[in-house]
Amino acid sequence: MSSRLFIALAVCSLSLPLHVDAQAPPERAEPVWIGDSDARVRLGLAIQLQAQATASEDMTLDVRVRRVRPSVRASLFDGAVTAALQLEAVPASAELIDAWIEAVPLPWLRLRAGQMKTPFTLYFQRSLTELPVDWALTSHWFGGERQLGLMAHGREESSGFGYAAGVFGGQNQRASFAREIARLYGAPLESPSRLVDPAPLEPMHPELSARIAQQGDGLFAHEVALSVAWDSGPRLQRDYALRVAPELRLAGSRWTAHAILFAGWLETPSRALELSNVGVFVELGWRAHRHLEVVARYARVHLLPYLVEDARQQRPDGVDVPHAQHELAIAFNGLIVGRSLAFQTDLAWLRRESARGAEDDLRLRVQLQVAF
Repeated sequence: MSSRLFIALAVCSLSLPLHVDAQAPPERAEPVWIGDSDARVRLGLAIQLQAQATASEDMTLDVRVRRVRPSVRASLFDGAVTAALQLEAVPASAELIDAWIEAVPLPWLRLRAGQMKTPFTLYFQRSLTELPVDWALTSHWFGGERQLGLMAHGREESSGFGYAAGVFGGQNQRASFAREIARLYGAPLESPSRLVDPAPLEPMHPELSARIAQQGDGLFAHEVALSVAWDSGPRLQRDYALRVAPELRLAGSRWTAHAILFAGWLETPSRALELSNVGVFVELGWRAHRHLEVVARYARVHLLPYLVEDARQQRPDGVDVPHAQHELAIAFNGLIVGRSLAFQTDLAWLRRESARGAEDDLRLRVQLQVAF
């Protein structure tokens, strides 16, 4: 059954439209709101079916329902108050994704409370339906992530200045992002948002997270941003004390470019800060055709001596601690009805470098996405 589904998805890629006719489908499925401007709701759903083949010493094939995410968004008083609820409904990993309410007291000020994405990087603010198959390697190391908290954000349209800043509980509510420090030390991955057997909420250790950005036009559109996250009481072997990420986005008529540098500091048992790891993310996208997008991506994380040595000392099980990981990938997005109905595939070279040498894998992913 798994092999047949994988073959069916691959065959679908050969049937992507190669030209635009007079009856070309729309760029995306338009959202449907129920109600009027005073009170209305919108139901949404995103489904991703994925087949992944990985070749290293052995060949593995995994076919699965990657995501099933129903959502509800409400708007009151002509958008002055909004709220969102999003769940992950895949039975094996059912969990709460988003649950927040937001008020707009001023055109440049929006106040949000609940479980939400922290404002760490513009990249993480993207919808998962906009990605070339999935998030980059750097997201699993540095985040952002979803936390409980309060956030103010907004943009001043005339100047192009945007900001987002909030105070959060400090605990990652899902085990999907900023998880690799815990993995490195062999600590269990916690997920308080799981709907079945959730991890308990820990005592709050406030984390301040902020992002400032400047947007502008010219020869091409651009946006420069700086994100910072500081945890007042990080847990050893699990949380960063400080993360910093400068970022640049560029866009032309048919192309985009996105680059981020990451740096993370851990707190030592003596409460000193040690630079633990750095990372780089670069993504280039080209809209070759109305129905075809080509994306090239490189992501690398380099672990610095303090983190490598400390993790080795904490792992008596003899696990080989890497000092670098990287991902080089090219993706093809077949946009059948924009991103509402898309067929995606990517091929990636993955490398893990350690004292024992380098280990290389090839990964092929094929994904069908339906979203509205």
